[in-house]
Amino acid sequence: MGTFISIIIPLFNNQNKINKLLVNLKKINTSKIEIIFVDDCSTDRTYSIVKKRNLDEKKFFIYKTRKNLGPGIARNLGIKKSKSKYVMFLDSDDSLFINKLNKFLSFLSKKDFNICLFNKHEKKYFTTDKLKWTNNFFLESFRREVIFGVYNRRFILNNKIKFKKGYYEDIPFLYTLFLRNIKKILIYSYNIYKKSSSNNNSITKQLTETHIKNKINSWLYTFKIAKKNNINLNSRILNYRMRGELVNIYEKINFGKNMKKTKNIEHILVSHAKKYVNKSDKLVTKKDIKFLKYFKSENI
Repeated sequence: MGTFISIIIPLFNNQNKINKLLVNLKKINTSKIEIIFVDDCSTDRTYSIVKKRNLDEKKFFIYKTRKNLGPGIARNLGIKKSKSKYVMFLDSDDSLFINKLNKFLSFLSKKDFNICLFNKHEKKYFTTDKLKWTNNFFLESFRREVIFGVYNRRFILNNKIKFKKGYYEDIPFLYTLFLRNIKKILIYSYNIYKKSSSNNNSITKQLTETHIKNKINSWLYTFKIAKKNNINLNSRILNYRMRGELVNIYEKINFGKNMKKTKNIEHILVSHAKKYVNKSDKLVTKKDIKFLKYFKSENI
């Protein structure tokens, strides 16, 4: 019989921070959890550091992808290698509140679920009406990160739900998972996951052309998934979501720290703004108006 939960951790060039994570995970004192590291072809010593650490061989496992294709592909491999009933995902820069894990495991063991979300997800966003749920997913400001949940591994495999390559791959993954499993979602009200406050290299804090394109494409792909499942989602909803992402990028390159404003990034903003920013749209917000003024000032 396998363990109860596999914690799957994608790795890529984390040699300077990986020891902090290993110290955190070493404190786990239950046989119900296994740790699966998946190195995404690091070019530094990340793989060898994890491999050589004096870890419990019954609890810690490390695998390597064949090509560097992003954290999603690494997570797919981790799901495949897992022997547990459930999986959860941990970013290599973050950590867990170890002292809260046993209580969390006790809670889970008494429940029948396919998805359990933690770290204060709000119940009001979840509904069995697929159209309403889709609107919420696109419009509301709840967490769309796969790291804040525990998921039934067999359910993922049986429904052939996989992460795409690249960044922001958890957006379509989560949407598909929720859509197939709208009736069995648990909410655990306490914090289990601890995000690193000093991580300036995390995916969500980086702003390269690749990151921007991947985020935009993730939302476009998610919109296609909704259409494919016969969910009559109004295109204005997609426009609203896209404007939100474009506004966030605009604010980062103009006001954020360590963000480089380049002509190529501005070109991406411009080309997508022409598609999704429409003054006549009833969903236009104050931020959108500010965004439009920016383009007008740039003679676009």
